[in-house]
Amino acid sequence: MQRSKLGSVALSCVLLATTSAQAQVCNFSNTGINFGSLDLNNINQSTATGTITANCTGTRNRTITICPNIGGGSAGNGPNGDPRYMTLGTTQVGYNLYHNNGVGQIWGSYVWPFSPRPPAMSVTLSGAGNGTTQRTLFGRINGSNAPAGIYTSSFAGGHTLFDYGYAPYTCGPSPSARALRIPFSVQVTNINQCIISTSAMDFGTPSNLNTSIDATNAISIRCNTGVRYTVGLSNGTSGASSPVARQMTTATSTDRITYGIYT
Repeated sequence: MQRSKLGSVALSCVLLATTSAQAQVCNFSNTGINFGSLDLNNINQSTATGTITANCTGTRNRTITICPNIGGGSAGNGPNGDPRYMTLGTTQVGYNLYHNNGVGQIWGSYVWPFSPRPPAMSVTLSGAGNGTTQRTLFGRINGSNAPAGIYTSSFAGGHTLFDYGYAPYTCGPSPSARALRIPFSVQVTNINQCIISTSAMDFGTPSNLNTSIDATNAISIRCNTGVRYTVGLSNGTSGASSPVARQMTTATSTDRITYGIYT
């Protein structure tokens, strides 16, 4: 009789902990630029800011490079992307977008034909695989002899394209399939306003008032294009019975001198 023995074999299994690469996903928002209410006829320049926010998830501790391309907007732009325009009807108001508060740093796009390019943004994901970053968008508008009203430009559709990828991702004219369109708008309200300045009407120091004395002054009025206005003069603080019978007085006596104002 043969006997057989059943031997036991211990198998050791080693489980290796690995970190699998996760697809990067980013969502964006852009507050846009609102210059507020301005008298464009009577300013040289005004500035405003907006905020671009990126919220991303993916492989923990990885860095994501973001390419925030911004084109010309619905109202278009001039040569070389400067200026961009806002419009009211057929009237244009020039402005531009910048990635710093200095001069010459126009915020552009890799997918438009002009040389200004967007600034690359980046976010390093946390140990939980998420991260957030923000960037200030600067706007600058120049004075304009434009009619009053609300001027706008819309950045919808192909006017924006925010692309991104794990570093060392390179921004360029061929965006990835991850690229997103991030709509926003730029706006200014050109207010109805007139600025009035005057000079004094000075009769001088005549030796007597037995004869008529002439003097002139100027009233200067500067209004927004298209603003209708009229100019009227009251009787003055010393009273008058008619425009040609106004009165001047002194602070220390009740004596009065009659004068008239004519166009």
